[in-house]
Amino acid sequence: MTSFAERFPEISDIRVKVFSVRGAIAPRTPFREFGFSVPEYVECSNPRCKNGRFRIWPVIAMACSRVDVTFHKSSVCNGNERSRNPRIPCLYTFTIEGEITYKSNEPKPG
Repeated sequence: MTSFAERFPEISDIRVKVFSVRGAIAPRTPFREFGFSVPEYVECSNPRCKNGRFRIWPVIAMACSRVDVTFHKSSVCNGNERSRNPRIPCLYTFTIEGEITYKSNEPKPG
C-alpha cells in the first residue's frame, strides 16, 4: 500500500475539506478536514448509504498534474440506500476543496 507522501512527493503541505451532504449545495459545516493524513477515499456520511465513497487521491493527482494550488470538485455519491429496493441511489453529494503547497514553491534556505 502506497502512503500519501510516497504517492505525492512534490507536496510539502496540503489542507483538504470533504463535505458529504444531502443535495448539491455544500454547507460550511459539518465537514471532515485532513492534512497529510488524507485517506485515499472517504465513506458517505448518509447513515442509510451502502458502499458509497469518494476517491480523493485522483482529485489531488489531477490538481498536481496542473500544479494547481487550490482545487474544488463535487460528485454525487455512488452508493445505494439500504431499503427494500436495493436500487435506490444515495442522494448525498460529496464536495472536496483544498489547498496545496508544493516543495518547488518553498523558500530556499540561505
